[in-house]
Amino acid sequence: MVVLEGANVTLTCAATGVPEPTIVWKRKGEKSLTAVEDSGITSHEGAMLHIHNIQRQNAGPYLCIASNGVPPTVSKRIIVTVNFQPIIHLPARDYYADLGGRVVLECRSEAQPNSINYWMKGRGEIILQGGTYNSTLEDHVFKVSMRIAIRLAKESDFGVYKCVAKNSLGTTERSVTVKRRASKTKQVQSNQVIQQSNYLGSTTFIKNYTDNKINEILLTASAASSSASCITFGWFLISIAVGASVWALR
Repeated sequence: MVVLEGANVTLTCAATGVPEPTIVWKRKGEKSLTAVEDSGITSHEGAMLHIHNIQRQNAGPYLCIASNGVPPTVSKRIIVTVNFQPIIHLPARDYYADLGGRVVLECRSEAQPNSINYWMKGRGEIILQGGTYNSTLEDHVFKVSMRIAIRLAKESDFGVYKCVAKNSLGTTERSVTVKRRASKTKQVQSNQVIQQSNYLGSTTFIKNYTDNKINEILLTASAASSSASCITFGWFLISIAVGASVWALR
C-alpha cells in the first residue's frame, strides 16, 4: 500500500474460523514485535486498523494476526509505504577556506520515492563533477549523503552553494556559504591594534586607514604635569579629505 504523508489510512484484515477468531495488529520493530495499539500512533477496531495523519516513520510492515485457540495462528503482512517530498539536513551552513585551497561540502537528504540529487553554484549553475552520492534505503525511506569537493582557485569560487533534492512530490534546496579565511597577517595586525589600544598614560596611538577617499587619524594623548594641576587631552577625531588638509583642534 502506498499513501501520501498526512493522509488517514485504514488497514483491513478478515479472518474466518470455528470458533470465530480474534484479530490483533502488530508492527514489526527493530528487535521485536510491538503492539500497534500501544505505539500511540494508531487505533484499531478488530479487523480494522486506523492510522491518522500518517507520517514517514509510520511506514513499514504491519502484521494482522488471527487466532481462535486452535493451532496454528495465522498472520498476514501488509507493507505500507509513505511518500513525501524530500527533506535536507545540513551538518554545517558556513565553511571557511583559503584561496587556492579545497573545501568539502556535505548535505543529507531523505525522500520517498527516491530523489534526484545535485549541487548548484550561485543561482543556477549545476556542478556535474567532483561529487559523491551514496544512497541507502533505511526504514522504507531513501537516504542520500552528498559530498562534493570544491577547489578554490579564484575569488568567484567562494560564495553560495545549494544542495538540491527533487522527486515527483516536489523540490527542496538548502544553501551553504563558502567564505575566505582571514589571512594571518590581518589577524596579527588586529591583535596588535587591540593590544595598543589598551595602553594608558603617555602612549600615543595612531590608527591610519586609507581607501583613496577618506583618511582617519585617531590620536590619544595624556600628560601629567609635575605640579598639582593636571591637563588631559582626550580623544580627537580628525578627518582629512583627499586633496586638502583640515585639522580640528580642541
